[in-house]
Amino acid sequence: MIGSCPILFSERETTMPGPLPRPIPPTWNEQVTTWITWLASRGISSTTIYSWKHKLLAFAHFTQQPPELITANDIEQWLARNKSRNTKRADLCAMRSFYSCMTLKKKIKHDPSQDVVMSKRSVRKMTPAPYQSVMNLKKTTEPRIQLMVLLMSEMGLRRSEVSAVHAHDLNQELNGKLTLTIHGKGDKERLVPVSPRVKRLLLKQLKQSKSGWLFPSRNHGHESGKHLTGATIGKLVRQETGWSPHAFRRRFATDTFQATHNIFAVKELLGHANLAVTQQYLWTDQQELEQAMRDLNDWRTQQQKLIRVQ
Repeated sequence: MIGSCPILFSERETTMPGPLPRPIPPTWNEQVTTWITWLASRGISSTTIYSWKHKLLAFAHFTQQPPELITANDIEQWLARNKSRNTKRADLCAMRSFYSCMTLKKKIKHDPSQDVVMSKRSVRKMTPAPYQSVMNLKKTTEPRIQLMVLLMSEMGLRRSEVSAVHAHDLNQELNGKLTLTIHGKGDKERLVPVSPRVKRLLLKQLKQSKSGWLFPSRNHGHESGKHLTGATIGKLVRQETGWSPHAFRRRFATDTFQATHNIFAVKELLGHANLAVTQQYLWTDQQELEQAMRDLNDWRTQQQKLIRVQ
């Protein structure tokens, strides 16, 4: 927790918001530099740091006031510009992180962000990609894009995790099975068994890579030594299938839970820190709800019969 906010305020993948909005104002420069160093020392991921810095600088230019003169009213006016509750929460988390650091370092006496009420998270069930979008990948689909989709739908990887897969991450276990070391959010690692449906394409793609990256970026037709970004992979997948990377991750979560009924295993495979987030990934349709009610009725009828017998 930082400033009463979860360190990763959203389990959904943080999207890089683009270039920073103009230079750091002179009255904010020293404080922002201190804050960024403080965040890095606490192990906050570079993606989250960049996103929070982007939000804070947008606020600094919006208010035109030095940080020590900011009031709760200034923050509320800034939050009012956006209608999304989850965006408001994310913006306020960035502010609370900054002022938590400033008060801890005794650079500012009062934290105005604590006087602003945190809106409740907007919880909504998110639709998984349909089976057909996975099963009916066009025969003309480029093999590497097929592999991107399969890593999401068969192993539950985020787009940023797909982009960062390297040959060094492939592990041969004592039982002969293959696992993949996944570099997740907040620099956390987890081991995920390699799905049989992924294995052949995965090994073939790695064999073709000179740099070791599963999805190397190219410069003038040659590998650059770097890998494709998560944003690029997301764009390729969406263009090919019409579905977002996260929709395929939700497909994986829903199918794995229906097959195992083990939400804790699903949580670990997805790399979630919070079980409540995993629950949002699980899709339940109307037929399943109706079946649950029928099962409940049958169970109670059976219990009543047992009571009469006794």
